[in-house]
Amino acid sequence: MIAIWRRTKKAVGSISDGEWALLALESLGVVVGILIAFQLDSWNENRKEARAQAELVERLFDESEQIVASIRTQSEFFADMNRGHQQVAQIWFTGSRCPTSSELASLGTTNFYPALEFDTAAYDEMIGSGGLSRLPSADLRRAVSSFHSEAEAYTSQLEYFRDVNSRREQSQEDEFGAYPLMDPETGAVQIVGQDVSRACGDTDYKLYMYGRIRNFGVMQTQREAMLDSAIAMCRALGEEVGRACGPAEGFDLGEEDPETGAA
Repeated sequence: MIAIWRRTKKAVGSISDGEWALLALESLGVVVGILIAFQLDSWNENRKEARAQAELVERLFDESEQIVASIRTQSEFFADMNRGHQQVAQIWFTGSRCPTSSELASLGTTNFYPALEFDTAAYDEMIGSGGLSRLPSADLRRAVSSFHSEAEAYTSQLEYFRDVNSRREQSQEDEFGAYPLMDPETGAVQIVGQDVSRACGDTDYKLYMYGRIRNFGVMQTQREAMLDSAIAMCRALGEEVGRACGPAEGFDLGEEDPETGAA
C-alpha cells in the first residue's frame, strides 16, 4: 500500500501546470456537454408536451362545438313542449275549465325523458391521462370542469325523474284508469284508460299531473343552464386556439357581453 502511494505521488508530481489546466478544461467540457444534453432533452420534452397540449385543446374545442349543437337542438325542441304544458296547466290549475281530451293528451310528453348524448372522447382521454391539469390555464380548467359537472348533475336528475314518473304512473293507472302517454318510438300521444273526466276533476290526479309538468319544466331549466355552460366552455376553448365558437350553420350564439362574457 505504501509503495502504491509513493508511485502515485511521484506520478502526480510529474504533471506540469499546463497539463493540469488541460485536464481541468477537458473535465469542464465533459460536465458542460452533459448539462447541454440534459437541457436539450428537457427542451425537446417540453416541445412535445406543448404540442400534445395544443392538440388536446383543439380536440376539446371541436368536441365542444358538437356538444353545443346537440344540447341546443334538444333544448329548443323541449322548450316548445314545455310552453305547451304550461298553457294547459294555466287552464287546468287555475280552475277556469277542464282541459279537452286533446289538451290532456298533449301532456303525455311530460313523461318524455330521452338521454342527452354527445361525444366526450377527448375529455375522457384527458381525464385518464393527467386530468384537467393538462389544460394551460385556470380559466380554461374552470370552464371545462363547470360544464361536465353540469352534465353529471343533469344525468342524475334525469334518472331520478324517470324513476319517479314510472312509479307514479303505475299508481295513477291503478287508481284512475286514465293518464296521458307518449309512445317513444312513434311520438304518438294518447289518453290511456276511459275515465278521463273523473281524472280531470280529481285533486289527487291534478297533483300528479302538476308534478309531471313541474318536473318536465325543471329538466328544461337544467338543459338551458347546461347549454349556457357548454357555450362558455366552447368560447373559452375557442379563445385558446384562436377560433370562434360556431357549432353549426344556423346556430347564432348571440353577442357576448364584454363585461360578463354572457350572450
